[in-house]
Amino acid sequence: MPNIFETSDAASGTSTSYVLRETGKIAQGTQNAVFTTVQAHLAPGDDSDWFAIDLKAGQTYTFAAVGTFDGRGRLEDPYLKLLDQSGSLIGEDDDAGPGAYSAITFTAQTSGRYFLSVSAGEAGLTGQYGLSAVEGTKAVYDGDMAAGALLRPGVSWGTPGQPATVTYGFRDTLNNLDPEYAAEVPETFEQVTAAQMVAVEAILATYSEIANIQFERVNPDGYTDDASMLFSNYFSTTDGAGAYAYFPGSDASDRWEGDVWLNTNSVSKEELPNGSYSHFAVMHEIGHAVGLHHPGDYNASPDIDITYEAFAQYREDTQQYSVMSYFDESNADGSLGFGAFPDTLMLHDILALQQLYGANTSTRSGDTTYGFNSTEGGVYDFSQAMPHALTLWDAGGVDTIDLSGAGKVDQFVSLIDGTYSNVGGGLGNMAIAYSAVIENAIGGRGDDVVLGNAASNTLHGKAGDDTLVGGAGHDKLFGGSGNDRLDGGSSDDVLNGGAGDDSLIGGSGNDRLVGGSGNDTYTGGSGSDMFCIYNRGDAETITDFQSGFDTIAIRSEFAAFDNLTILASGADSVIKFGDNSISLLGVDAGIISQNDLAFV
Repeated sequence: MPNIFETSDAASGTSTSYVLRETGKIAQGTQNAVFTTVQAHLAPGDDSDWFAIDLKAGQTYTFAAVGTFDGRGRLEDPYLKLLDQSGSLIGEDDDAGPGAYSAITFTAQTSGRYFLSVSAGEAGLTGQYGLSAVEGTKAVYDGDMAAGALLRPGVSWGTPGQPATVTYGFRDTLNNLDPEYAAEVPETFEQVTAAQMVAVEAILATYSEIANIQFERVNPDGYTDDASMLFSNYFSTTDGAGAYAYFPGSDASDRWEGDVWLNTNSVSKEELPNGSYSHFAVMHEIGHAVGLHHPGDYNASPDIDITYEAFAQYREDTQQYSVMSYFDESNADGSLGFGAFPDTLMLHDILALQQLYGANTSTRSGDTTYGFNSTEGGVYDFSQAMPHALTLWDAGGVDTIDLSGAGKVDQFVSLIDGTYSNVGGGLGNMAIAYSAVIENAIGGRGDDVVLGNAASNTLHGKAGDDTLVGGAGHDKLFGGSGNDRLDGGSSDDVLNGGAGDDSLIGGSGNDRLVGGSGNDTYTGGSGSDMFCIYNRGDAETITDFQSGFDTIAIRSEFAAFDNLTILASGADSVIKFGDNSISLLGVDAGIISQNDLAFV
């Protein structure tokens, strides 16, 4: 999502205070730098917003401007200019695309400051837009920009942002069609099968789960010619399409708007499981029927070889981000490979649909577990089958991602919305939708990395040498067995290393650090922290103990203050009792008092 927000109107000239700066690389292992993305609003009148950027001689860059959603409207036709340090025009673009959006690719001849200017491509247009910059020849889009690329002006079943209800059915005949439509429908029309009906209705339900669009079936017991969205089969080996659909418009049943045609040369009549092309094709075409475009300006044709290199207009135009893309996930990152098609609508699809119809805030609003020990069925129950690729939309409750049954594979789990995880041996194959909050995560038997979010998280590493990182909430981290690294982050956290030689870092806040069995290392961070020594025979190290501020808690059955041995060891001190030792780095043994210890 955007890094810079235009909180005050950007100047229309070189005096602008807004600067796009490098934030890192596009992806791990790549050399191309990506810059901060901007979210700004073009005001009525002859407004133009300028943004400064520093470029390097000999480097090629791509800049893009895309209309994005907010309550004040989307800038549907941005006009993008590139200017030199004096404000003189170097290049400009109106409609390079996708759609009426803009992009410029430029190789800098000299190093120094340049400027990007965004204005309206047509007089009188206003609204919100996103602006991005990247090294290379293919643009990068943040989530808002990518959602904007999937949407076009006036293409929906209602007012953008408002709920809609659409009738659907399974076509019975080709009778009573609008003459224009009748002239183009396939002569090989067939009714859809019972298996296809089941798949269509399940996929329609997933659309309704994430957005406020409801589908009402006409003639639930059979076929009909009287619905806004009608599903049909046809057969062709020459049209270049696995299926096709029409965008929303008139709800008259004799017209084409909203209709979906499945080519049975590609789409099975009987087998449409999750992850199959047949299931994916139905999901993709329903996307068109409710208002989603392809991310780029391309469409299936028997005469054109549509490749990512030639037709993708931004890096994220892959099926990792959208089921509306023609391109598999490996195109943007060669390490990715789902081995199948996405199981669900993906990250950018969900955001675009929620902008189009509003978010469904009742979906899975209770306490939900995804993965193993799941409270949900289907693709959300990993005990049935590990997912190929999915995105989680969850409207509320205290929720958990449970990967405990994934086997001995190393997994990466991010609870941050809008980010991807590596689950069950896959790479980038699970995302959490924007604005969805998942509180808890459970790792498996591998060496897992688990990242928390701003909520109060409970994170379990389980077996393996795990890394657990809390966020801004009051987190509880449990390493389990293995040599783990636990980092509480900000706020008041509880860290429990479990068995193994663990590293516990409290971070800011008043934290409670419990090493468990093994020789553990504690770093409290800022705040008044408690270091808990609850196991016999361990050699513990506390790196930042502050006498009079932090506390060391020892089991009363192990020792009392009077039978502790406190020794100096160079610049450090060591507390000994029984077979235990606690090394306090950088602490003078003479300042340790009974007030620094608690016996529990």
